[in-house]
Amino acid sequence: HSFPTRRSSDLSNPEKEEYGIMAQDLEKTPLKSTVIDTPEGKMVDTRRLTTANTAMISELGNKLDKALEYMGRIK
Repeated sequence: HSFPTRRSSDLSNPEKEEYGIMAQDLEKTPLKSTVIDTPEGKMVDTRRLTTANTAMISELGNKLDKALEYMGRIK
């Protein structure tokens, strides 16, 4: 998967490219609660995104454990 690039917010190096998800794209996903409106426009709240990602990873781990248990691979 590729992410769009944008000009750097680092004023000391404006030509530097940064990679990351765009807030407008994230709003179209189940993680839309991590997007906030600011006077400068939409922004990803990385603290909220990290928390949401951690919860999703934990949920996936639990589902994997249940699937493996069902398959008889966990004793």
